[in-house]
Amino acid sequence: MRARLRRACGDVPATRLDGGLVFRQIKEGGHKTVPLPPQLVTILRAHRAAQLTERMRAANVWEDQDLVFAQENGRPVDSRADWQEWAGILKAAGMPHAGTHAMRHSAATIMLQLGVPLAVVQEIFGHSDIRVTRAYSHVSSRLAEDAAGRVGEALFGPTVPTIVPMRSW
Repeated sequence: MRARLRRACGDVPATRLDGGLVFRQIKEGGHKTVPLPPQLVTILRAHRAAQLTERMRAANVWEDQDLVFAQENGRPVDSRADWQEWAGILKAAGMPHAGTHAMRHSAATIMLQLGVPLAVVQEIFGHSDIRVTRAYSHVSSRLAEDAAGRVGEALFGPTVPTIVPMRSW
């Protein structure tokens, strides 16, 4: 399933200028339609419905910026507040603090563990050079063990070979 989320990653992300939040243009080539898991599409649609309820509650205070993720009044989420909330989520989960960008590395690693080819991960991430994608991904020991098992099967067949003891000379 493919879906385009306007400003999900930010057609025009908010950044700070003179103490306030302003929209800025993203880098060239940043507009991209990416495939989303159907489960995530369902979650985002439910989020949108909840956001419309918030919009009605906010009435004339709501500032329609056509954002997927916004404050209760429709304004952009403050990156500092977002960072603090993220830190709280990680702490509550007992995980070490890592920036939200680090989750891209996790996503790449998970995709590789699921058998998604590196070139497909590169396409999803929008990397022009596969070396960048390789830097994002971390091979787990499970993947290494799987690779060793595949090589063993290719060399020796599906059964474990019988080891013949060496003769003493």
